[in-house]
Amino acid sequence: MKHRDITAVPMANGDYLVTACDICASIGEKSEDALYAPAMVVGAFTARTPLLELYAVGITPLTGVVTIGGESAPTGEKILAGVYQEMDQVLPLTISTEKNMPTTMTSVGISFHGVGQPIKVGGFKTGDEVWLVGHPCVGQAVLHHQGDLLNIHTVKKLVESEAVKEVLPVGSSGVLRECEDMVLADQASMHWFDHGLDLEASAGPSTAAVVVCSPGGLPKVLIPCKQIGTIEKTRFSD
Repeated sequence: MKHRDITAVPMANGDYLVTACDICASIGEKSEDALYAPAMVVGAFTARTPLLELYAVGITPLTGVVTIGGESAPTGEKILAGVYQEMDQVLPLTISTEKNMPTTMTSVGISFHGVGQPIKVGGFKTGDEVWLVGHPCVGQAVLHHQGDLLNIHTVKKLVESEAVKEVLPVGSSGVLRECEDMVLADQASMHWFDHGLDLEASAGPSTAAVVVCSPGGLPKVLIPCKQIGTIEKTRFSD
């Protein structure tokens, strides 16, 4: 099963092996990087994206893979420090770094894997609210708005709410594309509000999430929230 940015493979016991991944390139401390950022921050934000994607469907990560296109030290050590900082639990990681060639640009790919039954996927009804939680941004803006960005604590709180029907982290595809794919997957349509947002802009490393909930049901969170529409038509007879 391929859903959004995760892949879920059915297992013999009825559970699924669920995988999410992300990559970051040309952002870091090396001479040819297009954007300077501390390598530890690069590691943290690259890890955050697949972690959020798993938690958003109720899957707890069990293990991860980190591939670093650079030397073990100092770049690899700094990136890994950021990865470990971002994880809210200790996980076994398989790690590989470049040991044969010198590199002048930072690159890191991270995947996380978990086992279980994906939840919070669709089941919309007419009148359900669609919210944007977090601050969609990319590049340098991510460094300036860290307190406003989607995080693991917020996603867990949203998923635990009975009123929340779907939590969809938004990345480089932008809000519009993510919403279109989300409502199409549930055979629904959406009424957009006049919100003044650039819906096609990248939200970088999952800096925000689209959240669908019952009317008035969005839990109180500590990052920016803005209602961007409602579910207008569903496959149900409501």
